[in-house]
Amino acid sequence: MRRYVKIFALCLTIALLALTVLISCDRTPPTYNETPPARNNFMSRSRTVYDNINGKSVSVDLFFRNQGEAFNNPNVGVALMLYQCIMYKQSHPDENVTISFTSFHLSVVAAVCLDESKADYSRMKSLYDREFDNDGYVRIAYLLVAAAKIGINVTVIGQIDGSATYHWQDKSWKDDLHFDEYFQSYLTQDSNIDGKTVGDFMTFRKANWTSYGDKAASDMMHNKTCTVSNYTDNRGVEHGAAIWFGSTNLDGIAGDGTNGNDNDQTGVIVSDHEELRRVVYNYTVLMSRYCKQEEINEFRDAVNKLNTDQIRLINSDRADEIYEQEQIVYLGSDSDNVFRLYFTPFGGSVGTWDTTYNPFCQYISKLLPINAGGGAITFVWNNVKYLTNFEYAKTLLNVIDTAFSENPRLTNKLYLRLPGVDYSQFDNLIEGENIGVKIFNQSGGNHAKDLQLCYLDNGKRHYVTMFSSLNFHQGSMWYQTNTVLIIDETVQTGNDVYVEFGKLTSHGVISEADRILKKQQSAS
Repeated sequence: MRRYVKIFALCLTIALLALTVLISCDRTPPTYNETPPARNNFMSRSRTVYDNINGKSVSVDLFFRNQGEAFNNPNVGVALMLYQCIMYKQSHPDENVTISFTSFHLSVVAAVCLDESKADYSRMKSLYDREFDNDGYVRIAYLLVAAAKIGINVTVIGQIDGSATYHWQDKSWKDDLHFDEYFQSYLTQDSNIDGKTVGDFMTFRKANWTSYGDKAASDMMHNKTCTVSNYTDNRGVEHGAAIWFGSTNLDGIAGDGTNGNDNDQTGVIVSDHEELRRVVYNYTVLMSRYCKQEEINEFRDAVNKLNTDQIRLINSDRADEIYEQEQIVYLGSDSDNVFRLYFTPFGGSVGTWDTTYNPFCQYISKLLPINAGGGAITFVWNNVKYLTNFEYAKTLLNVIDTAFSENPRLTNKLYLRLPGVDYSQFDNLIEGENIGVKIFNQSGGNHAKDLQLCYLDNGKRHYVTMFSSLNFHQGSMWYQTNTVLIIDETVQTGNDVYVEFGKLTSHGVISEADRILKKQQSAS
């Protein structure tokens, strides 16, 4: 009898989650006054494909949500990744499939409409009293549980309850389970695998580190990541790995569908890049072993040593000496000059200007005339917080000033959206005289932390986009856990990510006129 009950439960789970994956031709158009996402697999704003990255075609999906916008929440990409991973596992029940998920704020009530026949498809709302509803919405937290129920190995780490943060903003207090209580309640429940519980397939950890209470927000598990080892897209095509990064936490959603943190938010999905997935998964598993308050220093030291040792091995062509299950940094390969991935704390000596271990130092130094070869440069940086009360931050701003001051060109572009920065040190840059575009923005409304650079290096022009979770202060590189994903494009790859992301976030500084098509490989 128990066996038949489990079979019924499995069928029920499949029926509830297996929402239609066919594109509906007669879908009711949205009535919301905002820009809908592109009609692609992850409902992103754009998709770029690179050929022959470690033997695979690798795709990049970009997400950008304007302040006050209900469509285009980057967490929609998380929900679709998880849902499509579940679809893959159901077709391959005997295959080892894995998921990892981290979020600083973690709301169990945040849900996404996954039914393509609905006008609300790819929108979000909060589901307070149920896991899913008849309108096609499913909680992201429940997708993680449902994955474990069918035998997917799931690792989940959060720090602060995101539902409570949202309730305060909405002035609507409700007695919800916190995320730790929510996941703990499922761990002892039966899975759909005979003799197994959800806890046999789910590793759940709450990062019990100090956070806002110490006024410096120092010991924060600040990553916002998701990985799946496999997924089946909405056309039925099976894929390998996918990773998601974003500036947005998994916050609760307001009544009008806007994000709990109602500011500009960005995100990115990279698909079919197993090497990137592996290092994110490894870092998440490593973190899950150090979630007690007294373990934070041990974790920092372990990550710093691993980064230092692994970067040294990679830079000396000894990457094959790194154990795959321990690798937490990726610096490309012989057939991948596009992608890089770092986690904090960075290797080497923290707090010094280090172009070997710190990617910010490494890439921003490329703008200096001695490195940029006298070519035109572009620098765009959006960050929610930039504190200048430590030497590293001051040095960085001085490097940017030097790069533009000593290489005056009317084709140079500088855009800074860094609240907290005194822009007067850039008064020597006169728009129309020694620089083409200079825009400074101190306004709020932003939660992104990304930067873009364009420069000439050894005769080759690079178009770099750095997706980051770092609020820029001293603690973000040492006391917090953060992610930096770098996409380094050239004329050989085309610069679609650089242009598409720039068009969304730089208010016209990076525009369609900057696009270099991949087929134009003879361009200088």
